[in-house]
Amino acid sequence: MVGEWLVLINTLFNYLLVLFISKITNVYVTKKRALVAAFISGTFSAIFTPSLFIGVISALLLAGIAFSFRYRILLKQIAVLVVATIFLGGLLTAVQPFLAGRSLLFYITLCSLLAIFSSKWAEIKWRDFWQQKIQASYVVTCKLHLGDTELQLRGFIDTGNMCTEPISQQPVHFISYRMIKDKLPATINDAINSWDAAAPYNLSMFPREWLTSIRLIPLTTVQHKAIVPAFRLTEWTINEEKVTGHYVVLTKNDANFPQQADMMLHVLALSNQQ
Repeated sequence: MVGEWLVLINTLFNYLLVLFISKITNVYVTKKRALVAAFISGTFSAIFTPSLFIGVISALLLAGIAFSFRYRILLKQIAVLVVATIFLGGLLTAVQPFLAGRSLLFYITLCSLLAIFSSKWAEIKWRDFWQQKIQASYVVTCKLHLGDTELQLRGFIDTGNMCTEPISQQPVHFISYRMIKDKLPATINDAINSWDAAAPYNLSMFPREWLTSIRLIPLTTVQHKAIVPAFRLTEWTINEEKVTGHYVVLTKNDANFPQQADMMLHVLALSNQQ
């Protein structure tokens, strides 16, 4: 009877490991195939005396049957399997002193719940890590002139930003006003703070030399529609590559941009990455 319980426990945890690896590596596996792989690997581990060699063969059987015995695919799955096994095994070892004298059913139930919740937590953390890594690849260094003010900003390319200036169809970017206001002349800060969203076409508060570079941009967000002034950039670079034209909107009530960016760029900025 002990052998049957051992096979059952091994199969259960192998099955959870296969599902975890499938989600982490984005390789689809049917539940039936995952169960077969878990059972064969679990049975193999239960029959033979535990050792490093038996552990390696069991892992190869589990990953190979569930996914593929092809070298490159198998190598990737085995790497994740080893990490997941060490992580899960460490947790189960840590709770062993608290399970002394408990029934076998309690042992299986507690260990199963621990395996399920810990693997789910690890999956969430893993995805957050890769999301941050992917976002970091969209971070660029921007040097630009807004009027006579030279700025160096951390830009984030927003693939969802497709806003353009209606007449020229030039891309429109968004700069956090609170991040640059201390660098702008007092006359420009006064003009920006005096501009009234309820009367967007009144631009008399801006200096005359700025008026030729201002365009009114219609914006539609989840909350509302608005018309805002956008300022044409005469000179700027993205990752040291020169860019001509383009407009920027200074956002006064902005949320925190991803990756601690000062500027949200139009999706076309992807073409300027080196």
